[in-house]
Amino acid sequence: ETVDLLARLRQAGAALAYLSNMPAAYADHLEREHDFVGWFGDGVFSARVQLSKPDPRIFDSLLQRAGLRPTEAAHVGDDQEADVEGARGAGVLPVWLNRAGARWERESPPPAITISTLAELPEAFVRAQPRVAAST
Repeated sequence: ETVDLLARLRQAGAALAYLSNMPAAYADHLEREHDFVGWFGDGVFSARVQLSKPDPRIFDSLLQRAGLRPTEAAHVGDDQEADVEGARGAGVLPVWLNRAGARWERESPPPAITISTLAELPEAFVRAQPRVAAST
């Protein structure tokens, strides 16, 4: 599902980037054993920059590298605090990947865009018209 989605988004002209709180050992494994990083134009593994989501500085770091303003980006993730609130704190449009149909448990309002599968992402991007997407 993920590889097909990335191919369709890239073909549609989306600039793709990753922003992950993944531990360094797992990030190393992905880079060594899989073509994960090759699907993206840029990205940041938190373990390598000593920052992690929801800290807005990690979002800012990726936006600067990509040459984008926060209003030109969307961030897709499944964690209410790290992904949704983190993106909001950085001024980036959050897209909540809510696969389990969980209840929104934050005091803030739920994000404007919630998807239950990655297959819904292209339509969400059409609505939001972002130029970059950070995932995971």
